Amino acid sequence: MVEINEEHLSNEQTEDATAEEGPWAKLAELFESGKSFPITIAEVVKGGLITDIGVRAFIPASLVDKAYVEDLSAYLDTTLEVIITELDQENNRIILSHKDVQLAEERKEAAKMIKKLKVGEIVEGEIQRIATFGLFVDLGGIDGLVHVSELSWERVDKPEELFKVGDTVKVKVIKVDAENNKISLSIRETLDNPWNKEIKNFKVGNIYQGKVKRLTNFGAFIELSPSIEGLVHVSQISREHVSNPADVLKNNQEVSVKVIEIKPDQKRVGLSIRDAEQDQFAAFSKEYLDNQSLNINIGDLFADKLKELK
Repeated sequence: MVEINEEHLSNEQTEDATAEEGPWAKLAELFESGKSFPITIAEVVKGGLITDIGVRAFIPASLVDKAYVEDLSAYLDTTLEVIITELDQENNRIILSHKDVQLAEERKEAAKMIKKLKVGEIVEGEIQRIATFGLFVDLGGIDGLVHVSELSWERVDKPEELFKVGDTVKVKVIKVDAENNKISLSIRETLDNPWNKEIKNFKVGNIYQGKVKRLTNFGAFIELSPSIEGLVHVSQISREHVSNPADVLKNNQEVSVKVIEIKPDQKRVGLSIRDAEQDQFAAFSKEYLDNQSLNINIGDLFADKLKELK
């Protein structure tokens, strides 16, 4: 509730009750309909502006403009389009707002613009605000959100370390919600995906070293390179039955994995710890048998290791 000094709203008129009902009836219609109408500013007072619309009405400073106005004197004798936000005939109280008219017009323009946007197109915009969850980008009258997950192909913890307000960025439209005037954008979709380059370093059937990044109830995600993660399904962790991956693996643990599947179109890599262990054991066994065929005994094979244990 906006407080108004009595002197701002006091009506010094002495018309009879019938005469007073005229402007109030019309104002009530405007209030109910929410329609805007023009007024001329008659006075500038502490905390707002005064106008005469048959009765005195007040525009609080906070409702004069959508932006903060430090000096209200510039509005004296100017015309503003306003709506009635509060109407109290009993207490001769009328509150007007120019700010609400501005915001309504913005919403109309935004609705027009949003209809022109198409999912998949790339446009330029200016960063208006940075939050922990992403960037708000002005597309020329309407803002879209670039979620933190859509800033880069690599993980971003602090958007402000990569971007600043006022930066011009290229964004891809990934979702449009015309009903709620919401636009989802992506910066990373405008960049080359390093996955496509790095995946060329990995081949199905080969064994690589990786690091456990995330554990779920269905398996473990292993980092093979900065941009490549693969999934070891719970059934591929061990030859023994594993109910919960966390029982046998931990985050940041180094593991050997065998690439058993690559799906470039889905950016997915299937891995197996179980198969890697089996292949490594088979390779060791073959080496041992080959050495045996050369009459090298087990003591010779592990001589260096036995010295380390002494």
